[in-house]
Amino acid sequence: MTNNVSDALLWEVLRKNTAYVAGKARDGKRFTREPGNIPSLHARKYSLFGNWHKYVGVVPDKSFPRREAAVVHLRDAQSTRTTKKAIKSGTAEDKVAQARAVARKVRPDLARAAAVKVSRLCAAKRHYDSKKAQEESAPKAR
Repeated sequence: MTNNVSDALLWEVLRKNTAYVAGKARDGKRFTREPGNIPSLHARKYSLFGNWHKYVGVVPDKSFPRREAAVVHLRDAQSTRTTKKAIKSGTAEDKVAQARAVARKVRPDLARAAAVKVSRLCAAKRHYDSKKAQEESAPKAR
């Protein structure tokens, strides 16, 4: 897709007219369901539309939560395609470090947000595993 519109103009047009806006919190923050928006905050810094040429997104793998994996989507200024980097092996700390290193290559300002998102995915996986273990160990009613 050839984009001859600047990121700032695209954000100004779509800021108030997007279907992804989810609502407001009590403290005035607006949230979004935009795919790839790491912290789900409605702000130009995190938006795909506001930063079309330099993009970082963290999404769970299709097999989540059965297998623990996250995928980091990257697009830098020179590329026209999105690159996917899988974060799979190691402990939760290893995965957080991998996500931070991958995101730092394209958007250093989002490296911490990517690490937090991967950390939350790992915590969700641990919660899923503990509930599954409780269900398996619980006696079945007859």
